[in-house]
Amino acid sequence: MKLLKANDMRVDYDPVEDMPDFREWVAANGSSFDFSDYIHAQVLRGALTADALMSVILLVWPSFVEVDGFVALQSRRDRVRELVSQGVTGKEVEYWCNHLNIDGLLPGIEVSLNECGLKKQAQHVI
Repeated sequence: MKLLKANDMRVDYDPVEDMPDFREWVAANGSSFDFSDYIHAQVLRGALTADALMSVILLVWPSFVEVDGFVALQSRRDRVRELVSQGVTGKEVEYWCNHLNIDGLLPGIEVSLNECGLKKQAQHVI
């Protein structure tokens, strides 16, 4: 998979260019074959469980809740009181309850803030 720098983003970029297995499935099944068919086939093969699929969905479309005045990921709502009891205050509570480290989420895919053009932006956020 290519990592494009922020300034290098092409308007005509199609992510399917970097999905060789998906392209093979489309070639074998015809152009009407789409992402939902591919996901369904992977689940049937046992290569992608329903739980794994739901985890991906929840990762990219998370649910948030309010706990004691703090906004936190629903899956990490219990951490709010834990962090407060440890003396963590203000925005740091929300930061640690909402921070998701995705390095290593996909083995074999190197994540580099420099290559993504995000290092400079990330330094301004933190």
